[in-house]
Amino acid sequence: MTFLDRRSTVVRAGENRGKTLVNRRVVMAAEPVGEWNGTARTFDVPVTLADGEGCAVIVQSRAPGPVLGAAVCPKTGS
Repeated sequence: MTFLDRRSTVVRAGENRGKTLVNRRVVMAAEPVGEWNGTARTFDVPVTLADGEGCAVIVQSRAPGPVLGAAVCPKTGS
C-alpha cells in the first residue's frame, strides 16, 4: 500500500471550525502483490514514490482475515 506521510485538513464548520487536523500515514492505494504459502518468498513490487509518500507491506490471511505481519518499506536514497 502507498500512503502520504502527513496530510493537513482545515476544519471549516462545526465545533472544530478553524482548527487544523493533521493525519499521519494516510493510505492512498492498496493492491495485492501475490500469495504467501508460509515459506520464504520474494515479490517484486514496482512502486514510485514522490516526496512525502511512503509504502508498506501487509501479510494478511485471506481477506478479511487477521494481519500476520506488516512493515514499512525502507526509504531509499537517490
